Amino acid sequence: LRSEHSPSPKIILLQAAINEKKLEETVQRTTEYGVDEILVFNSKRSEAYIFQKLLAKSERFLRIAEDATRQSGRLFVPNIKFMASLKDAIAQQQITGVFG
Repeated sequence: LRSEHSPSPKIILLQAAINEKKLEETVQRTTEYGVDEILVFNSKRSEAYIFQKLLAKSERFLRIAEDATRQSGRLFVPNIKFMASLKDAIAQQQITGVFG
């Protein structure tokens, strides 16, 4: 099941594009912790090529989230979305609070 069926409030992780192995670990751990949505955005400080590389492997990240969901006993797989910028990610989700 997808996370749009989960109860509110939604927990959304805003993650700058990072190297593939680190993002795999982030997806796995945050899924286990109960995040509802993972928004990967192209940061000004991200390496120029990394965002497109991650976007091309989006299905792999979804499979990692599905496996982590099963292993942790969660009912919902988090959505994983890729955004061109942090501004786009915040605007699309209408995020009202950000915790660092």
